[in-house]
Amino acid sequence: MATTYETLLPEIMPMVPGCPDTLIENNIRAAAIELCEKAPVYQQELDPVTTVANIYEYDLEPPSGAVTHKILWVTHQGHDLEPISTGLLEQRLPKWRDASNAGTPKYFVKVTQAAFWLAPVPNATESQAVILRAQLKPTYTSFVWPNRILIKSSPKLLFI
Repeated sequence: MATTYETLLPEIMPMVPGCPDTLIENNIRAAAIELCEKAPVYQQELDPVTTVANIYEYDLEPPSGAVTHKILWVTHQGHDLEPISTGLLEQRLPKWRDASNAGTPKYFVKVTQAAFWLAPVPNATESQAVILRAQLKPTYTSFVWPNRILIKSSPKLLFI
């Protein structure tokens, strides 16, 4: 379930008379995004990922209207993977992308809001081998906020 930003307008409009609805909604959205960036209030375990032999980049698939802000943890076949930067990865595992260096993943790198890498490159295709938990945030085009995070307490809004 989710609450639209529009449904929050009656809580705010009395405090900003004459302000356009769209401006209020944009500011609610911006506040929600900032809250989610600064505090881990919107977390979710994403769908399991199937590893494919000799492929190191995988998509992050958060719910509609959200993007991945941080990856909190990743497991591969029940073993925790270590978060690592690209620079440190290159130092620890030179030429880690080469198929000849493929193996069981030990590290992960979040490269964008939509993708992450496993290193070393998986040497086997394994169904639902990777499980991860992510800190999410709403997109700049979202219209809703998940109810499990927002608690309305008239006349104030409390975020937990």
